[in-house]
Amino acid sequence: MRRLLFLIPAFAVLTACIPELQTEEDTTETVTNEEGTELDAAIQRLNGLWDGQLDQAGALRVLIYNGTVYGFDETTGLYGTSTLNESGASVDMTLKRYTFSNTEADAGQYSSSGTATTHYFSGLLFPTQVDDDTLVGDYETSSTFGSFTLSNDGTWENGSDLAQLTGLWTATGYELYITQVDNHLAFREISSSVTGCTSSGFIDLINQSEVIYEVTVTERKNCNDFNVEEATGYATITAEGDLEFFLRKNTALLFSHFSRGSSTDSSDDSADSSTDDTTDDSTDDSADDTTDDSTDETADDTTDDTTDETTDDTADDTTDETTDDTDG
Repeated sequence: MRRLLFLIPAFAVLTACIPELQTEEDTTETVTNEEGTELDAAIQRLNGLWDGQLDQAGALRVLIYNGTVYGFDETTGLYGTSTLNESGASVDMTLKRYTFSNTEADAGQYSSSGTATTHYFSGLLFPTQVDDDTLVGDYETSSTFGSFTLSNDGTWENGSDLAQLTGLWTATGYELYITQVDNHLAFREISSSVTGCTSSGFIDLINQSEVIYEVTVTERKNCNDFNVEEATGYATITAEGDLEFFLRKNTALLFSHFSRGSSTDSSDDSADSSTDDTTDDSTDDSADDTTDDSTDETADDTTDDTTDETTDDTADDTTDETTDDTDG
């Protein structure tokens, strides 16, 4: 009996030291959106770049990343959050919709701010050609309602690489210079169309297997709109190889689009070289002709002078001799 009483406390101590097995629910991974809300990692099924329409009209471009949503169409910018109910493949998005406060269509730059209208989106995630490539549903506000469709553009798994962004990017009236500094990129944007408009900041990798970069704008100033400090957001590469920015500072949004800038054009260099060679040849030929003409003229003059002097001397000598003979 004493031995049994001794074993019971020992067994209690041993069982207290054994960690509890984690259940499947305990090991579920989570992600945190920009609002600080923790979401089930399944929300990543929505991650991607989406194209579509509101009310089956116009063009709508949307970035969804870990439950955070950026979007813009032809007149407004959208920002908010999304959730996913896997059991029913249903998607809900609560988005603030802001009217554009500045539009530079030629440059592909759009900024929005001011009073927002809240849109509540409810949709279904389903496959058409591949898994999770389509979102379709409806939306409503306090006074309106409509529908939406979105198609994943298929670029998300193209991956990211800092070297892919380095160099010159351009838009009408804008130039964006990106260079690598240590383990991230530094950028500077300048404008010839908006005097003094410039922005600077940094770009960092998030996940090399996904086509998304983290962006920090340290300052943007002297521009038509979105003059801010410490704005954040994302950059992506489109299917066409262009560079897109989705940026936010509180309730102000900026969407911009750049194409790869051309380096020094070799054909121009060839043309310049050809022009230079032609000019040089022409100059050389002209110089040669001038030299030849000058030489010829000098030779002719020398010959003429020599002939004249010889003739004169001969004539003088003959005359003198004839005169001397006559006198004799």
